[in-house]
Amino acid sequence: MNLNLYWAKRLKVLGAQLGRDRLAKRAAEIMVEAVTKDGSYKGAIIAAGRLKAIAAACKYDGYWTEKVDDGFHKEMATMERLAHAQTSEPAE
Repeated sequence: MNLNLYWAKRLKVLGAQLGRDRLAKRAAEIMVEAVTKDGSYKGAIIAAGRLKAIAAACKYDGYWTEKVDDGFHKEMATMERLAHAQTSEPAE
């Protein structure tokens, strides 16, 4: 079995076991910890990876999957705007 497929299936099972409430609380805990305890760029990216695991675990639930997708698309739009603004700035 493909390792990515293995982890996707495992995370889906874990998501079903933990449920919406515990997944949401865990995501909030990770975000608070990243901001208050670490605050570094490296810590922020590690937190993003941890949140990626939670997002994958949400795939057990259609509603939570929809919310993850909403957040993903909002962030994609924000990153597009930021990248466009960066390339539009005059060079010094």
